[in-house]
Amino acid sequence: AIPVAEHAAFCIEFDHGAHRILTGSWDKNVKLWDSELAVCVATFTSHTGIVKTVRLHWPSRRAISGSSDGTLKLWNLEAVDDGACVMTFEHGEEVWSADVDWGSSRVLSGAMDGSIGYWNLQTGLRLATLSGHRDAVSCVALRCSEGKALSGAWDRTIRLWDLQDAVCHAVLQNGYAVTTMSVDWVHHVALVGSQEAMKVWNIDTLICEQVLGGHLDDGPKAYSSSGNPSTPVSVGHNEAVSCLVMNSPYNF
Repeated sequence: AIPVAEHAAFCIEFDHGAHRILTGSWDKNVKLWDSELAVCVATFTSHTGIVKTVRLHWPSRRAISGSSDGTLKLWNLEAVDDGACVMTFEHGEEVWSADVDWGSSRVLSGAMDGSIGYWNLQTGLRLATLSGHRDAVSCVALRCSEGKALSGAWDRTIRLWDLQDAVCHAVLQNGYAVTTMSVDWVHHVALVGSQEAMKVWNIDTLICEQVLGGHLDDGPKAYSSSGNPSTPVSVGHNEAVSCLVMNSPYNF
């Protein structure tokens, strides 16, 4: 167990191989943890609002965080004090979600007002603003090699974006507010969570292939891609699904 009593984590990212955990908190701080020693090894304090999303890339010793202060920040995890914040991206609205393509030096930020920022991680320039969502963007997924992005929002939609032209290619009507999302770009599948159910979407055909309900039922449940009990995907939820992970290849 890692003692985080004074750092109530709002978001988390884990590098299993490096035994490093990155957390963002209500206390406006970002912390780096050693999961083997169960100790905090660094604290980053530049945000002025709740840290709502973090992304960790331990090989480059870099991380991204997004906050209710309306900014994204790029961190050097080996630096200390003021030198740790390498760059600040001014989204302008409360940032709820982010995703990074570290190899392409690109980052997406999803905001409370429904806007999505597309950024150059090296220069700090905003390459585009993706508009269309009518409520907070709770999750984003970036695929620079295909020039695509996927976003989910509280407006009950999922949007597929063409990044080259900065236009929405398709709108998927999820039926429920999207709270979390895991995307398998190789197999073109998105697993989307909400309070009422999880849904499996094919982002090639734009069809919902399966609805995994039961989050408001009393008993724990587990699902497989065939709909029969198998490898656990979701167990015993009574509130909105706030995080999930989809096993790749597509046979969870």
